[in-house]
Amino acid sequence: MRAVIVEDSAEDRLNLRALLRHCQGIEIVGEAANLNQARQILAEPGIDLLFLDIQIGRESGFDLLGSLGPRPHVILTTVHRQYGEWAFDHDVTDYLVKPITEDRLQRALRRAEKQDGGSSLARIAVHRSGSARQMIAIETIVAVVGDDKYSRVISGSTEYPDHRSLREWHDLLQEWRFERIDRSTLVRPERILALRLVGRGARVSFIHSAIEVEIGRSGRERLESVLTLRKGLSFSQ
Repeated sequence: MRAVIVEDSAEDRLNLRALLRHCQGIEIVGEAANLNQARQILAEPGIDLLFLDIQIGRESGFDLLGSLGPRPHVILTTVHRQYGEWAFDHDVTDYLVKPITEDRLQRALRRAEKQDGGSSLARIAVHRSGSARQMIAIETIVAVVGDDKYSRVISGSTEYPDHRSLREWHDLLQEWRFERIDRSTLVRPERILALRLVGRGARVSFIHSAIEVEIGRSGRERLESVLTLRKGLSFSQ
């Protein structure tokens, strides 16, 4: 697939380019640091895939999508989790939250290869009994915490109450490689920023989220074993 990267950060362009070099069948045919450059590149025929940042200086990547006619598959790349609903409205193929991992990128590329029209971006409705349903992108979920028969879904810095049990969430999120670290907690290891040890347990913080999750000793031990190979994870008292 012939791909274009639209990203105002030179460092992020370099990182994504480095990851894509390990992906078979991907040819980077253009890079743009602003929307004017992007429109010029995308005017050329034969482009299959667009990696698009959402906030590009003072501009929005969604403005670019709204101005395109026939367009390639779109994979959004961003540090922000709150644009999931907009992403669905624009029928994007996937929504990658930075820092992007090689494994997550490969899964996005497989979605693009399989897509035969419409959006393949996964989203799910969350709600408690009698409350309004909220549609959120599964990509933005960092943890699910069991609360008796219900659950709290943590997406970025927002918590959503939901009627499902933790067991149901475990089954729903298997494709996204969540780990059940104790009886009441599911976490997404690739989104963990740090563990802060508290007594025998710990507080877990996540990338681009102000919410921390408290876990006990068994959960901490399980999580430490899962994260043994993760570089840069901090363990602090």
